[in-house]
Amino acid sequence: MPFAEHGNLQTFLKKNKEKCKLQIYSILKQCAIGVHVLNQAGVLHFDLKLKNYLVFDETPLIKLADFGCSIYPIKTPKVKIFYVINNYFSGI
Repeated sequence: MPFAEHGNLQTFLKKNKEKCKLQIYSILKQCAIGVHVLNQAGVLHFDLKLKNYLVFDETPLIKLADFGCSIYPIKTPKVKIFYVINNYFSGI
């Protein structure tokens, strides 16, 4: 994976407040599309935060990272996936 020259989204937004006001729609759209693509593939990330979105250029190009907490559950009814999620967050 190429180096994210602008760091994570949290630091990028802090450093470029005025510029980001004009680009916020594009940034949010890219974040939402990333989560949507994961959900379509059946992947649950479990650690979505600004620090886990990497910024690659001035456009900015946003990519989701840090899949350490993510899971790819076996295709089961939604009730069982919900049960797994609740147990994960309750520490069981």
